[in-house]
Amino acid sequence: MTGWIKSLAIIGFVAAALPVAAQDSGTAPDVASTLPLGESAGVPPGQPFEKEVFRDWRVVCVRSADAVETCNMQQLAVDSQGNPVAQMSVVPLAAEAAPRAAAVEVVAPLETLLSGDVRVQVDDGDERLYRFTFCNGEACFARFAFTATEIEALKAGGEAYIRIVPLVAPDQVATVTISLRGFTAAYDSLVPN
Repeated sequence: MTGWIKSLAIIGFVAAALPVAAQDSGTAPDVASTLPLGESAGVPPGQPFEKEVFRDWRVVCVRSADAVETCNMQQLAVDSQGNPVAQMSVVPLAAEAAPRAAAVEVVAPLETLLSGDVRVQVDDGDERLYRFTFCNGEACFARFAFTATEIEALKAGGEAYIRIVPLVAPDQVATVTISLRGFTAAYDSLVPN
């Protein structure tokens, strides 16, 4: 039965196409111009997509309607049970932004004590404090900049530590580890020319 339906469909398609083929050259282009063309099966504009992976860092981009890509590098930090705890995103800035070398966003869970700030440390280096910027219905965000010195420390480092204070336990500090494997390659792939 399925073969019969398939044959009928093919015959119907051919029969519908015959009048188009039989027309003189003056009208065939008019009909042909109404036939739909295939569309790109790629990621639609405005949707994030993973462009490249550099060991533990992903380069994630969004393509605009006019095909311009905006990218950042990011890593999701998980706790010992594999639950997402924080995410760090980094975007290199143009030299004109000095002393700011990179824009950074750390995303933390909603139940984070905002007055506890975000603390970032590379290996056994000095801990740096950054303020939370805002929260929405899904998470809390700290947006800040790294200097060229901080970027060099990240490039040379093995691990970075993000420390946040849980709202339900303000006397405790939650520390998550960010691997720096692949940081240099991911960062250098995004440096503006």
